Amino acid sequence: MLSMMIAMQVANIELFINGSPLHTVSKRVTPPEAVLLNHIHGVGSVAQLQLDGTVKRGNQEERDRLLSIYGEKNLLKVFPGFNHPLPTTFKEAGFVSD
Repeated sequence: MLSMMIAMQVANIELFINGSPLHTVSKRVTPPEAVLLNHIHGVGSVAQLQLDGTVKRGNQEERDRLLSIYGEKNLLKVFPGFNHPLPTTFKEAGFVSD
């Protein structure tokens, strides 16, 4: 079964490695990737979020991409189950308020 392609926001962030503002990396991420990075590096490790458009990507395609980068343990801890819908906006992911 093919995954429906949807517009998923992307943003440029500063990532505090292990929560340290002394060790940062700039990264372009999707909303579910930002959630995973916050899980891995600690709450508040995703900083200076600046929206940078959208990408067309299906839920399963994004899940597979994240799985290949961050591993099954991290992915299933944050997004349990293989059909868990992923956030497509940073607001849905809890990073942007109204």
